[in-house]
Amino acid sequence: MRDAACCEKELLRARMTRRCVGIPPRVRDGQSARITKQIRDLPAFAAPDAVLLCYASKAFEVSTWELLRFAWTAGKRVALPRCRKGGIMDFYLVCGERKLRAGMFGIMEPDKTCTRYVPQPGDLCVVPGLAFDSEGYRLGKGGGYYDRYLARYPVMQTVGVCFSDCMVQTLPRESFDIPVQQVIC
Repeated sequence: MRDAACCEKELLRARMTRRCVGIPPRVRDGQSARITKQIRDLPAFAAPDAVLLCYASKAFEVSTWELLRFAWTAGKRVALPRCRKGGIMDFYLVCGERKLRAGMFGIMEPDKTCTRYVPQPGDLCVVPGLAFDSEGYRLGKGGGYYDRYLARYPVMQTVGVCFSDCMVQTLPRESFDIPVQQVIC
């Protein structure tokens, strides 16, 4: 039997997806640019040895492409996720867009030539979400990939990103949910 938090999350996920899709492109682009600037201003991003663990955004998510291009141009090491069956995700070092290919769920992922990366203290992980709450809990797309990954590697700094219309006071939680340390919207 499914618990109440799971059912509540499904309803909220549908509502927040509609909300994200309904944000006008100009507003979405403006918020994404402001979020990118705030991430670039973080000490963890500026740390010379820190690796940026990020995601390759899709159409209705906070865009990470400006951030990724800036990091690659600046010579920063960047790792992006590759998903596997069973809800498992690993990050791989990627030196530019030419090393990406469409993977699971149509998300751009590192190609097979990229090297797997294990996070180290001081690294910065940018975590996507349909919504975040005031304590850093997130509503994702329901696969649990980030919760499993963050539970496996709790050493890095985590920052969640979402549009301002998708920040809520409280989200339903389950025992396996892992909050981020900071939310930028």
